[in-house]
Amino acid sequence: MYKGLSPGGPYTLVAKHLRKVYPPKGSKKVETVAVHDCSFRVGKGECFGLLGANGAGKTTTMDMIIRA
Repeated sequence: MYKGLSPGGPYTLVAKHLRKVYPPKGSKKVETVAVHDCSFRVGKGECFGLLGANGAGKTTTMDMIIRA
């Protein structure tokens, strides 16, 4: 559990244990895990970015946050 999570606290965004799984598709018999246990927090006034290789789940992570 993160400290300082009360309303008006020091964080603008807190993401805890994000996970996204896509079901099997076509001839594929196993599910695809796009994001596995992603946690982070962004403080007030901080500039935040996600870095990672192609297919790492950056866009999926942002989509989960925006559409929450």
